[in-house]
Amino acid sequence: MMEFTQPHDPAALRGRVESSSASTRSRAPNLRKIHKAGVPMMTGTDTGFAVTPYGEWHARELEIFVDDLGFTPAEALRAATAVNARFLADGDKLGALEAGRTADFIALDGSPLKDISILLDKKRLKAVHLAGRKVEIEERSYDPRQVTDAALSNWTDVYTQARVAELRGNKPRKAAAE
Repeated sequence: MMEFTQPHDPAALRGRVESSSASTRSRAPNLRKIHKAGVPMMTGTDTGFAVTPYGEWHARELEIFVDDLGFTPAEALRAATAVNARFLADGDKLGALEAGRTADFIALDGSPLKDISILLDKKRLKAVHLAGRKVEIEERSYDPRQVTDAALSNWTDVYTQARVAELRGNKPRKAAAE
Protein backbone atom coordinates (compact mmCIF):
# COMPACT_ATOMS: atom_id res chain seq x y z
CA MET A 1 0.00 0.00 0.00
CA MET A 2 2.79 2.43 0.86
CA GLU A 3 4.69 1.79 -2.35
CA PHE A 4 1.93 1.67 -4.94
CA THR A 5 -0.98 3.84 -3.78
CA GLN A 6 -1.29 6.86 -6.03
CA PRO A 7 -2.00 10.35 -4.62
CA HIS A 8 -5.51 10.35 -6.18
CA ASP A 9 -6.49 6.96 -4.69
CA PRO A 10 -9.06 7.11 -1.87
CA ALA A 11 -6.61 5.30 0.46
CA ALA A 12 -4.09 8.13 -0.04
CA LEU A 13 -6.72 10.82 0.34
CA ARG A 14 -7.76 9.25 3.66
CA GLY A 15 -4.18 9.34 5.02
CA ARG A 16 -3.67 5.59 5.04
CA VAL A 17 -0.29 5.79 3.30
CA GLU A 18 1.19 8.26 5.80
CA SER A 19 -0.24 6.31 8.72
CA SER A 20 1.17 3.00 7.46
CA SER A 21 4.54 4.57 6.65
CA ALA A 22 4.87 6.05 10.13
CA SER A 23 3.89 2.74 11.71
CA THR A 24 6.40 0.82 9.60
CA ARG A 25 9.24 3.24 10.35
CA SER A 26 8.57 3.05 14.08
CA ARG A 27 8.19 -0.74 14.19
CA ALA A 28 11.05 -1.84 11.92
CA PRO A 29 13.81 -1.24 14.54
CA ASN A 30 11.96 -3.37 17.11
CA LEU A 31 11.30 -6.11 14.57
CA ARG A 32 15.03 -6.13 13.75
CA LYS A 33 15.79 -6.56 17.47
CA ILE A 34 13.24 -9.37 17.76
CA HIS A 35 14.81 -11.16 14.79
CA LYS A 36 18.33 -10.69 16.17
CA ALA A 37 17.16 -12.17 19.49
CA GLY A 38 16.11 -15.35 17.64
CA VAL A 39 12.33 -15.02 17.90
CA PRO A 40 10.72 -16.94 15.00
CA MET A 41 8.90 -14.65 12.58
CA MET A 42 6.37 -15.82 10.01
CA THR A 43 5.53 -14.31 6.67
CA GLY A 44 2.02 -13.72 5.48
CA THR A 45 0.17 -11.10 3.57
CA ASP A 46 -3.26 -9.86 2.72
CA THR A 47 -3.83 -11.02 -0.81
CA GLY A 48 -6.48 -10.57 -3.44
CA PHE A 49 -7.04 -6.85 -3.56
CA ALA A 50 -5.74 -3.85 -5.48
CA VAL A 51 -2.23 -3.53 -4.05
CA THR A 52 -1.64 -7.25 -3.54
CA PRO A 53 -3.34 -9.11 -6.41
CA TYR A 54 -2.85 -12.87 -6.34
CA GLY A 55 0.54 -13.97 -7.64
CA GLU A 56 2.08 -10.51 -7.91
CA TRP A 57 3.76 -9.39 -4.67
CA HIS A 58 4.19 -12.31 -2.26
CA ALA A 59 7.97 -12.26 -2.66
CA ARG A 60 8.08 -8.52 -1.91
CA GLU A 61 7.50 -9.43 1.73
CA LEU A 62 10.67 -11.53 1.67
CA GLU A 63 12.57 -8.54 0.28
CA ILE A 64 11.22 -6.44 3.16
CA PHE A 65 12.41 -9.07 5.65
CA VAL A 66 15.90 -8.83 4.09
CA ASP A 67 16.05 -5.08 3.41
CA ASP A 68 14.27 -3.74 6.49
CA LEU A 69 14.51 -6.41 9.16
CA GLY A 70 18.05 -7.72 8.71
CA PHE A 71 17.22 -11.27 7.59
CA THR A 72 19.55 -13.08 5.25
CA PRO A 73 17.82 -14.40 2.12
CA ALA A 74 18.02 -17.93 3.59
CA GLU A 75 16.37 -16.78 6.83
CA ALA A 76 13.58 -15.03 4.90
CA LEU A 77 12.95 -18.17 2.85
CA ARG A 78 12.82 -20.27 6.02
CA ALA A 79 10.34 -17.81 7.56
CA ALA A 80 8.07 -18.30 4.55
CA THR A 81 8.34 -22.10 4.56
CA ALA A 82 9.50 -24.11 7.57
CA VAL A 83 8.68 -21.44 10.19
CA ASN A 84 5.18 -20.85 8.81
CA ALA A 85 4.60 -24.61 8.65
CA ARG A 86 5.36 -24.95 12.39
CA PHE A 87 2.24 -22.92 13.15
CA LEU A 88 -0.14 -25.03 11.06
CA ALA A 89 -2.11 -27.99 12.38
CA ASP A 90 -0.13 -30.46 10.25
CA GLY A 91 3.07 -28.42 10.40
CA ASP A 92 5.23 -31.43 11.15
CA LYS A 93 4.25 -32.78 7.71
CA LEU A 94 4.66 -29.53 5.72
CA GLY A 95 7.10 -26.85 4.67
CA ALA A 96 10.31 -28.76 4.01
CA LEU A 97 11.75 -30.93 1.27
CA GLU A 98 12.18 -34.02 3.43
CA ALA A 99 11.03 -37.62 3.21
CA GLY A 100 7.53 -38.03 4.63
CA ARG A 101 6.68 -34.31 4.33
CA THR A 102 4.62 -32.39 1.79
CA ALA A 103 6.03 -29.21 0.31
CA ASP A 104 5.27 -26.66 -2.35
CA PHE A 105 8.37 -25.50 -4.20
CA ILE A 106 9.55 -23.61 -7.24
CA ALA A 107 12.45 -23.88 -9.65
CA LEU A 108 14.19 -20.66 -10.65
CA ASP A 109 16.78 -19.54 -13.14
CA GLY A 110 19.14 -18.25 -10.46
CA SER A 111 19.55 -18.29 -6.71
CA PRO A 112 17.36 -16.33 -4.28
CA LEU A 113 20.09 -16.97 -1.69
CA LYS A 114 22.27 -14.52 -3.63
CA ASP A 115 19.48 -12.05 -4.48
CA ILE A 116 16.05 -12.44 -2.88
CA SER A 117 14.49 -10.11 -5.47
CA ILE A 118 14.85 -12.83 -8.12
CA LEU A 119 11.60 -14.23 -6.68
CA LEU A 120 9.69 -11.26 -8.11
CA ASP A 121 10.98 -11.80 -11.66
CA LYS A 122 8.36 -14.05 -13.25
CA LYS A 123 10.64 -14.67 -16.24
CA ARG A 124 13.06 -16.48 -13.90
CA LEU A 125 10.36 -18.87 -12.65
CA LYS A 126 10.81 -22.19 -14.44
CA ALA A 127 8.46 -24.53 -12.54
CA VAL A 128 5.90 -24.52 -9.74
CA HIS A 129 5.14 -27.63 -7.69
CA LEU A 130 2.25 -27.86 -5.23
CA ALA A 131 2.43 -30.81 -2.86
CA GLY A 132 5.15 -32.19 -5.12
CA ARG A 133 3.08 -32.03 -8.32
CA LYS A 134 4.05 -29.71 -11.14
CA VAL A 135 1.35 -27.17 -12.02
CA GLU A 136 1.05 -24.57 -14.75
CA ILE A 137 0.25 -21.04 -13.66
CA GLU A 138 -1.75 -19.14 -16.24
CA GLU A 139 -1.13 -15.49 -16.99
CA ARG A 140 -4.18 -13.43 -16.22
CA SER A 141 -5.28 -9.86 -16.39
CA TYR A 142 -6.96 -8.07 -13.53
CA ASP A 143 -10.16 -6.07 -13.50
CA PRO A 144 -10.38 -3.79 -10.44
CA ARG A 145 -14.12 -4.46 -10.25
CA GLN A 146 -13.47 -8.19 -9.85
CA VAL A 147 -10.71 -8.12 -7.24
CA THR A 148 -12.56 -7.11 -4.04
CA ASP A 149 -14.77 -4.39 -2.69
CA ALA A 150 -11.70 -2.94 -0.94
CA ALA A 151 -10.15 -2.38 -4.35
CA LEU A 152 -13.03 -0.15 -5.38
CA SER A 153 -13.31 1.80 -2.14
CA ASN A 154 -9.58 2.47 -1.61
CA TRP A 155 -7.83 2.29 -4.99
CA THR A 156 -8.59 3.21 -8.57
CA ASP A 157 -6.26 0.67 -10.16
CA VAL A 158 -4.91 -2.84 -9.64
CA TYR A 159 -1.21 -2.61 -8.87
CA THR A 160 0.29 -5.58 -10.68
CA GLN A 161 4.05 -5.71 -11.24
CA ALA A 162 3.57 -4.51 -14.83
CA ARG A 163 1.37 -1.58 -13.74
CA VAL A 164 3.77 -0.55 -10.98
CA ALA A 165 6.73 -0.67 -13.39
CA GLU A 166 4.76 1.55 -15.75
CA LEU A 167 3.94 4.03 -12.98
CA ARG A 168 7.40 3.95 -11.42
CA GLY A 169 9.34 4.42 -14.65
CA ASN A 170 13.06 4.28 -13.88
CA LYS A 171 12.72 5.19 -10.20
CA PRO A 172 14.30 2.60 -7.88
CA ARG A 173 12.17 0.72 -5.36
CA LYS A 174 12.34 2.09 -1.82
CA ALA A 175 12.75 0.01 1.30
CA ALA A 176 9.42 -0.29 3.10
CA ALA A 177 10.72 1.59 6.13
CA GLU A 178 11.86 4.62 4.09
